[in-house]
Amino acid sequence: MQLTAEDVSLAYDVAPVVHEVSLAIPKQQITALIGPNGSGKSTLLKGLARLMHPARGAVYLDGAAIHSLPTRQVARQLAILPQRAEAPGALTVRELVAYGRFPYQGFFGVATADDERQIEAALESTGIAHLADRLLGELSGGQRQLAWIAMALAQETELLLLDEPTTFLDMAHQLEVLEVLERLHRQRQRTIVMVLHDVNQAARYADHMVALVEGRIAASGTPHEILTVATLAEVFGIEAEVMVRTDANVPFCIPLRNRR
Repeated sequence: MQLTAEDVSLAYDVAPVVHEVSLAIPKQQITALIGPNGSGKSTLLKGLARLMHPARGAVYLDGAAIHSLPTRQVARQLAILPQRAEAPGALTVRELVAYGRFPYQGFFGVATADDERQIEAALESTGIAHLADRLLGELSGGQRQLAWIAMALAQETELLLLDEPTTFLDMAHQLEVLEVLERLHRQRQRTIVMVLHDVNQAARYADHMVALVEGRIAASGTPHEILTVATLAEVFGIEAEVMVRTDANVPFCIPLRNRR
């Protein structure tokens, strides 16, 4: 499943946020969108996910303009987890995950045996099967985020888009969520696109990185190509030291001072 954008511009009312962006999301890889606040990361993700209609250009899903495709068809190919996903606290985890099966259900919304299998598989894959009957209002932030990811997995799509999936989580739960996503990518060959604020986490978990500044792509490539002294200065306006973890051959940076 190939997701691409060609000369896409996105705006809220008349205020442009993303300017003539073209990119192709690498298939069966994890792509991280990085950049300073207000750089257009989340807006671009919404455009890729069909939540926003481009003011210019188009997003294509396997060569077809995504806004021309039926909603149900897109929902069977692409799942989106927004930054501030909300659901009633009285809903159980299993009930939330079951919403992911709606694109496959008929007019009366009756769950099939395959629906039940996919729900159980999603709960198992995210490691929250033991929480299936718990109320969302009783869960920690990290557990709720895993429940939302399980719902997206139950949707059984090749593409999974997540907007800041680690926001508001402590370090342990951030790692838990990212490790679940990494395992899903490795075991199921999912194509994952996620917005991340932490560039070191992006470099650790992503195969491909896209850096945005003021709604335009400043750089894209592997973590080693993006996490450089020059790119960090251009994108974030900071002076940093960049090193490589010898145990995993993964770059990481230590911010030293603000250059702006």
